[in-house]
Amino acid sequence: AGVSMMAAEPTGTRWTADDASAKKEAGGKGDDEAVKGKPQSLAKALKKPKGTICVVSAVKRKDPAQGKLCEMTEDGFILNEVGRGFHDAKVAGIAVWTDEERYGTSMEDLATIVESQKSFKGNFPGPCPVLALDLFMTKAAVSDAARAGASAVLLSAEMLGDELEGMLEHTAACGMDGVVLCNGEGD
Repeated sequence: AGVSMMAAEPTGTRWTADDASAKKEAGGKGDDEAVKGKPQSLAKALKKPKGTICVVSAVKRKDPAQGKLCEMTEDGFILNEVGRGFHDAKVAGIAVWTDEERYGTSMEDLATIVESQKSFKGNFPGPCPVLALDLFMTKAAVSDAARAGASAVLLSAEMLGDELEGMLEHTAACGMDGVVLCNGEGD
């Protein structure tokens, strides 16, 4: 209800700051992003051993084609439960639509899902990375997603055109991964 699953090619392990610290103490490189307290990397979460399947689950209250999908309370209680459920299902990431008009979920809902994942810090697996799904056309919108705690944002190669490279650089400067949407060979 209001939740969709998207399968991707084989993908990865979620590391927590504690896991990274332990790895560094043991002589490994560790996960510098987790150590610095940045959001978990979606790109890293999508790297799993060959032959495994990665699932990124999507959160939305409604769909333009299907209408209203479910009820989720405004206080975030159900969203917290959804976030915990996805973590328990061991998804590689959680995608939250932030276009309230079309999908019924907002940047505030994304922040609620991010907050629900914080309770898993120091556990294995650690917090799920959270992808902000929207048509991010400005650096200000990307910065808003970073402030809400997103690990990654969706960027359309077709819509951004020559501005894509600059948006990817800004996304990285905000400590997030850029997921590039390609609609054809030209993208």
